[in-house]
Amino acid sequence: MSSSGDAAELPFRQLAQHLPTMCWISDAEGVITWVNDAWLAYTGMGPAELAGGGLASLHDPEVLPRVRAEWAQARAASQPVETTFPLRGRDGVLRPFLTRVVPLPDGEGRITRWFGTNTDISEQAEAEARARRSEASLKENLTRLRLATEAGGVGVWEWRLDTNEMVYSPEAKAICGFPQDGPVTYEMVAAATHPEDFPHTRAQAERALDPAIRDRTHYHYRIVRPSGEVRWVTASGEAVFEERTDGVVATRYVGTLIDVTEQQRIRQQLEESEARLRESEAQLRLATDAAEVGLWDVDPLSDTLFWPPRVKAMFGISPDAPVSMSDDFFPCLHPEDRDRVGAAYAAATDPEIRALYDVEYRTIGKEDGVVRWVAAKGRALFNEAGECYRVIGTAMDVTERRRNERAVLEQARSLQVLNETGAALAAELDLQKVVQMVTDAAVRITGAEFGAFFYNLVDEAGESYTLYTLSGVDRSHFEKFPMPRNTQVFGPTFAGEGVVRSDDITKDPRYGQNAPYKGMPEGHLPVRSYLAVPVASRSGEVIGGLFFGHSTPAVFTDTAEELVRGVAGQAAVAIDNAQLYRAAQREIEQRRRVEERQLLLINELNHRVKNTLATVQSIVAQTSRTDRSSQEVRVAIEGRLLALSAAHDLLTRHSWEGADLREVAQRAASPFSPDGEARIRISGPAVPLAPQQALALSMAIHELATNAAKYGALSVPGGHAELQWSVRGGQLQMHWGEHGGPEVKPPAGRGFGSRLLERGLAADLQGSVSLSYPPEGVRCTIAAPLAGAPKSTAPLKLSPASA
Repeated sequence: MSSSGDAAELPFRQLAQHLPTMCWISDAEGVITWVNDAWLAYTGMGPAELAGGGLASLHDPEVLPRVRAEWAQARAASQPVETTFPLRGRDGVLRPFLTRVVPLPDGEGRITRWFGTNTDISEQAEAEARARRSEASLKENLTRLRLATEAGGVGVWEWRLDTNEMVYSPEAKAICGFPQDGPVTYEMVAAATHPEDFPHTRAQAERALDPAIRDRTHYHYRIVRPSGEVRWVTASGEAVFEERTDGVVATRYVGTLIDVTEQQRIRQQLEESEARLRESEAQLRLATDAAEVGLWDVDPLSDTLFWPPRVKAMFGISPDAPVSMSDDFFPCLHPEDRDRVGAAYAAATDPEIRALYDVEYRTIGKEDGVVRWVAAKGRALFNEAGECYRVIGTAMDVTERRRNERAVLEQARSLQVLNETGAALAAELDLQKVVQMVTDAAVRITGAEFGAFFYNLVDEAGESYTLYTLSGVDRSHFEKFPMPRNTQVFGPTFAGEGVVRSDDITKDPRYGQNAPYKGMPEGHLPVRSYLAVPVASRSGEVIGGLFFGHSTPAVFTDTAEELVRGVAGQAAVAIDNAQLYRAAQREIEQRRRVEERQLLLINELNHRVKNTLATVQSIVAQTSRTDRSSQEVRVAIEGRLLALSAAHDLLTRHSWEGADLREVAQRAASPFSPDGEARIRISGPAVPLAPQQALALSMAIHELATNAAKYGALSVPGGHAELQWSVRGGQLQMHWGEHGGPEVKPPAGRGFGSRLLERGLAADLQGSVSLSYPPEGVRCTIAAPLAGAPKSTAPLKLSPASA
């Protein structure tokens, strides 16, 4: 066509562009030059893609030769053609289409264009097949639907808004029941629209005519013909807009109209038919599911076996699968039951015995592998010759009953274990025996392959440590692994947050989240089923946890979990009792030790009092043997008694078990530094002293400091004394040196202090004492053995003044 032809064709293309039916236009040679939206949506190809071999790729290769022949024949005759063939969609699926092609001549009668439509009839074909399967009565309706589809029957309408004129094609008039030879008005169209649907159609028109919306949605509604007949139609339309001085306005509204009454009625009937079918199937299924007995029938002569679907299900076989005694019945019997069932069947079919076939057995599903329990009863039928020609009977799935019976037995056994364990725990106070009994009982109750009880204890020194007991496996399986840590798997149990049960711990999201093992360490017993229950005391403190494992998934049940909770409660009470008993035993032992210690202290006190009195008497007597005044004697006696008292006070605070040398030295030297000034400089390592050693050294330091305060370095400002010691080879080496005092001269005689140092101190320490009097200050060196002293310390460091 010329460009003017294209312009004249524009309204037609606008009309066909949005039809739900696939439309196209080709030139005189059959080359497609235009396609509508429906064609693009289905094939995904426009004129450019269809050129060359594109169009052929949409056809079924087996059908394409026929299509080309029909198309060539139509072109040669310049006649319309109507045919059906499949077209391939953009999804690769071939679907059947009803294709109509008509020639378009120009003004001189020459064929310059061909217009074609392709109507997808796959839905109708599928509906026909479904209708045939669902209900025979739908055949006539499906036939009418097919005829209506083949007939096309698409009406075209146009609403010229400027004049409010309605233009309807003959097909559109026929659909609405309007006279073919008369005009159509807006009032006629409004009157023909069903009152209940008119608001919907008017709203759709308003959306289509709105320049901001321009809705082109297909819509369905009912029309009422002048005869009163109600028809269902599907309409589509598109507004044509023009730019005017007052804005963009719709000038025309063009569209199509398709009578879908038959499709609507068939769809409704199909839905009703399918609903009845679903209801019937549901009733049948409910009746089948509610039945508890299945019938079976055997022909031994031909090895023919009749099993309804219910009996086949007991053997794990699909409802439609063929069955026989040799291929299905005997092979599906549990190996442990096969001989027993075979003997019962043989006895029933033996003409000499003719026993009643009454047996319960297990089956292993042929297709699903599920183990089921079946209770079967039957009787053989014999002919006049005594030959068994038929065996009939019933079968009932008793898996649930068997499971319940086993559960009752297991529960009774578990309760017995609980009672026995409770009685044993109530009578047992040995903690190790208690936790072992608890672990053993819980393993028996749960059916675990092994179990462990990890629990915390506090020793007599107040230190916490962890112990565990095992059941079901040897202890060697766990000795090479560390104690459980507060990982995401173990943490909730040790924190007392609740029970952790997993059908497969290896698939639990908490599993394998902690280094270094990322799960079970190498060599660990395999664990799939996992159960852990915390054990908490009456105070709420978590004592420990019960842990159970099994290599098979989904072993531990709700019942097992509840029973272990009970065992954990009994264990908590028993452990509390055992710990109270142990605490009582410890308290009794502590009291016994305290009493022994008190007796020892009393005896020691008696001994010390006697020794102290003897020491006091000696101090008084020795101090009095002097030509000093009574006042000087009194002061000397008081000083020595105070030193003795300070040493006694220090030893009393340490329960007369001994004292540290530094503490003894600081106590003895403190009276000689009244203003906080360290006149006596003390240095040396920690050295434990026996009581006798502490007393002797305390008196010696007092004597040395007293002499320095009277005559030596402590008698003048700026003077000081150094007291240093070290331990070498188990020997105490102590050195006293004075610095910064008046010039020292050796004494003319020996007083009590000198005798105390050189004789009494040496005897008490079982060592040696050396006194010297160089001019710069008094020196005193003490050497004595120490029981349990360290072998050596840092060497004694003397200042140049004391060297």
